Amino acid sequence: TPDEGYMIDAVTVTGSDEGKVAVTDAGDGTYTFTMPAKAVTVEASFKSMAAKIGSTYYASLAAAVTGASAGDTITMLADSEEGAFTIGKNVTIDLNGKTVTESGVITVSAGTATVTASSDPSTGKIVLTQSSGDHVVDVIGSGTKFVLDSGTLYSTVNTILAVHDSAECEVNGGTIDAANPNGSVAAYAYGRGKVTVTGGTLHAYNDGALTASTDGTLVIGQAEGKTTTITSDQMYAVAAYWSGASVTVTGGTITGKLGGVRPYYGATATISGGTVRGESCGVY
Repeated sequence: TPDEGYMIDAVTVTGSDEGKVAVTDAGDGTYTFTMPAKAVTVEASFKSMAAKIGSTYYASLAAAVTGASAGDTITMLADSEEGAFTIGKNVTIDLNGKTVTESGVITVSAGTATVTASSDPSTGKIVLTQSSGDHVVDVIGSGTKFVLDSGTLYSTVNTILAVHDSAECEVNGGTIDAANPNGSVAAYAYGRGKVTVTGGTLHAYNDGALTASTDGTLVIGQAEGKTTTITSDQMYAVAAYWSGASVTVTGGTITGKLGGVRPYYGATATISGGTVRGESCGVY
């Protein structure tokens, strides 16, 4: 039986006269051969698997998402390099202390996609390296939701989360770190998209960590027993602009170099709790 996270890659059977014996792959992880009238040597090679659902193993996270049924939990077993893929069902991704390096766009088109990190929330990470386009996690459509409970989304090259066309995002913990020195946003709501933060850390180096434009909604609070921290090293930590964009703050700590919250061009901000501050001002 292979160790956890491994599957048989190939089986070779060699007769005592060094002749090869035909082996049949049954397709379910088992291999069969007809025993000849002589001694044989059986050798197996193994391959590392990236993820599992129950007792079924997958070579990549994308393959696990494709194979998942609604309500399944995908547990990462090893660090993995991924290309673009789409999530269109209710599924939970448990990073399990592993790092997923994502070179394409992750599209959440239906259902609820939840990211968590059960074994070590401080080390489970999705590193987003895709540099073309405007963002790398695209949450789109009414009834579609992306939830971050723990773990880290990290990028040095692009805006991380875009939430639009009536989709929603909930940040209940974990970290979204937009570290691009040229400017990128941790989470961006527009076109009736909504981002709700009840805990966790959102950071941007040279842009608003949390931003809304036309008809986008930002709701920032701090649930009991949690800490909400939103920061921007160079800009306003939270920004909303154009008509219909709104920010509501009931809790948490919001700190930006230029200011904590900046509504402009017809956007609105309602602040009834939390700490909002900046070098120039709290609310501009």
